Amino acid sequence: MSSVVVQERTPWFHRYPGRFTSSVAFEMLTHIKRELSSPPELVLDPFVGTGTSLSCLAHHGISSIGIEINPLALLICNVRFAPPSNVERTAEALLQLAEDCKKAEPSWADSDIELSRWMGAENVNHLRAVLNRIELEAHARQRNWMRLAVSNSLRSASVWLSGSIKPQRDPNRTPAPFSDSLRRSVYALKRDTLLEAKPQAPIAVLAADACAVPIVDNSVDAILTSPPYLTMYDYFDVQRLSFLAFGWNRSSELQIGRQSQISPDGFAFVPPSALKKWYRDVYKGEQSVEGRSIRLYSQRLEAAVSEQVRVLKLGGVACYAIADSIRRDGVLELTKAVSELFERNGLKIVKVLPRATSHRRILPAGRDPLTGRFSSNLGMAGVAEQIIVAKKTASHLFELPCSSAKASEAQPIE
Repeated sequence: MSSVVVQERTPWFHRYPGRFTSSVAFEMLTHIKRELSSPPELVLDPFVGTGTSLSCLAHHGISSIGIEINPLALLICNVRFAPPSNVERTAEALLQLAEDCKKAEPSWADSDIELSRWMGAENVNHLRAVLNRIELEAHARQRNWMRLAVSNSLRSASVWLSGSIKPQRDPNRTPAPFSDSLRRSVYALKRDTLLEAKPQAPIAVLAADACAVPIVDNSVDAILTSPPYLTMYDYFDVQRLSFLAFGWNRSSELQIGRQSQISPDGFAFVPPSALKKWYRDVYKGEQSVEGRSIRLYSQRLEAAVSEQVRVLKLGGVACYAIADSIRRDGVLELTKAVSELFERNGLKIVKVLPRATSHRRILPAGRDPLTGRFSSNLGMAGVAEQIIVAKKTASHLFELPCSSAKASEAQPIE
């Protein structure tokens, strides 16, 4: 067993929904080591988010690869694992740059009209001038660090309803000056960047779809991840201000767990046994948004699991952090559903264990009893968080439906 001590405080870097802590990642790594009888050499997280898993692995001397489609998550990973050589100097440079841009002439982007409804024209003028200056920075690491500091400052410089995960305006709120909000963000990001320990092993993060992993067959020793949950918040929309400010594509087509813009198409769909009641009886199949969401979630997650099995070595271990939710109509047993998807695609379930719920959250610990979406209401439903440990065995190899993906298809982050 490694003697490395788990960090008591996980660097935050930026508001981001659904992240897990380094202690959970360490717990999952412990299960992987036990099943492999030795530390893995290479681990994949196909839903890497802000990179907590990769940070934990690297600090234990284990090489890792992360896959992510969200541009904000990719930016966070970029800063986390490839920070500027002099963080103090970069922070000072950004604050001076922002001061110099206070009286700049307006130069709005197309998205700034919508952004001004959140932040006000004066804040948008200042923001756009700062972003234009940042793009002139010669060094990519400094540019990325400055972009992330700006991104994390936007909400407090807007009329975003305090405490709301979803984008909701507070008609009684006056946006804080962008310069004040940016200053606080710079200090917080500087603290977190300096807190992140230097990795002791290589880390690679790829901008790619988890359903088309750009890694060769039988190449990783383990999967360590927490997939998007069913009926989650839109990971893009909860960061709407950042997407507007940077002009990122807000299409959620590739998101696993989305609810919106799903066309009816349940032909030949066989839901996992644990979700049949919910899909067919509770939500009436393709007749409801919730039913279509269950179908698309199951299909997309199974495609991702299939890819993970393809790249996993024989005898390799997959470890998932997942959660069941208790709703008005019963318990939505997502753990059992995911376990069935594992077994369909060549993974043998070794064990399913409860895990402690983190006290530090950006989403409430409970769910709305009807929809299962995260809720802070008094009548909210609970969640039961679990860890699934599974293994790729020889007896399942002939069932694998996957084909190789080409590494050349990946889009590595800058």
